[in-house]
Amino acid sequence: MKLSKISIKRLILIIAVVVLVVSGVAWKFNLFKTKQVVVSNGEVFLTYTDRGLNSDDRTKLEQKISDLENSLTNDPELAKDLFQWLTLGNLKYQLGDLAGAKETYETKILADYPADAAALENLGQTLYEMQDYEGAELRWRAAISVNPWEVTYLKLVNLIAEKFPNRQQEIQGILEEAIANLGQSAGLLIRLGDWYADNGQYDRALSHYQVAKQLAPEDSSINEKITEVKELMKK
Repeated sequence: MKLSKISIKRLILIIAVVVLVVSGVAWKFNLFKTKQVVVSNGEVFLTYTDRGLNSDDRTKLEQKISDLENSLTNDPELAKDLFQWLTLGNLKYQLGDLAGAKETYETKILADYPADAAALENLGQTLYEMQDYEGAELRWRAAISVNPWEVTYLKLVNLIAEKFPNRQQEIQGILEEAIANLGQSAGLLIRLGDWYADNGQYDRALSHYQVAKQLAPEDSSINEKITEVKELMKK
C-alpha cells in the first residue's frame, strides 16, 4: 500500500502535534522520569519514561491504546492502514512506553515500508529518549533523505551538538544542506548563525542573524543575538 500526498501530510501533522510538542514541553520543564532500562550489546537504554500523567489521564490513554490494539487485531482492513499504526505508536509514546512505541514503529510500519518518513522521525525521537543516540541519528538522517523537514534537521544538529562533542564541524554542513533543500528560514539561519558565533566567525553570524530578522521581524530574540554578536566583534 502506498501513502498519498494527503496521508503523508497527515502523518507529518501527527509528528508535529504529538512528538514535537509533547517532548519539547516535557524537556523544558524536566517532566520526564525514567524507570526502567534494557541492556543491548553492553549499552543501557531506557524503556519507559514517566510523563507525569495523573491517574485519570493515564487510565484514559491506556484505554485508547487498548481499544485501538483490539480494533487493529480484529479488523484486517483497518490493520492495513499505516496511519492507525502510527497513531498507536504515538499513543504509546505519549504514555511513556518507549519500548512499545519503538516496537510499533519498527515492526508495524518500517518492516514493510522502510522509507516511511513519519515513522522514521518518530522512531528517532523515541530512540533519543531511550538514550540510543546513534540509533536516533540514523533514523533522523533516513527521515531527512525521504522527506527533508526543518524540524528534523534541527533535531539532528542539536543531537550532534549535545551528544557528540568531537563532531561539531559537521553541524555547518548539515545546516547548509537544509537551507539548500528547503530554502532560507529564520530557524535554520539562526541555528547556523549560532554555529558561526560559537566558532568565532562573528561577521558571518551577524549576517545570518540579520537575514533571519528580515524573515521573522516579530522575533525579538534575534535582536538579542545581533546585539550580543556585535559586542563580541568589538573585543
